[in-house]
Amino acid sequence: MLVNCYYSPQPSAARCVNLARAAKHIIEREWPADLKVGVLGSGGLWHLPGQPDTYLDEEFDGAILDRVRSGDADNMAHYFDTWQPKPELAHLRCYAAFSGGTGMKAGVGGGTGEVRNWMMAAAMADRPGTVVDYVPVYSSPCGMGFAYWNM
Repeated sequence: MLVNCYYSPQPSAARCVNLARAAKHIIEREWPADLKVGVLGSGGLWHLPGQPDTYLDEEFDGAILDRVRSGDADNMAHYFDTWQPKPELAHLRCYAAFSGGTGMKAGVGGGTGEVRNWMMAAAMADRPGTVVDYVPVYSSPCGMGFAYWNM
């Protein structure tokens, strides 16, 4: 499955989690063959490529990775869908990118939308994940995370 994580209109994170669960249900209960399925969710964490005055939000990344560790895809989606930028950042020119094309008032935009892939992997796994590493790359800036789910 490919999910539009960057260009508007983008699906809500909750919708992505529901799609992943529906796919899991079909594979586990309705598919006629015995399948081994690999799930890969790729994408950066916080990043707003090409935006002026961009910054790295390690607090956002930490909150997402905490939810990977807890295995709670619904909570991860809720955090993503209800995230609001800090008012003290309103002077930054990248502030306009926070609509993300989802219709969410001040929602997450830019490349950070790729976190939807993380949520879908978490929903498919339906268990706590293991965060291997987090590397804040300030030169980009981009939060780089690495995680897996033992199945």
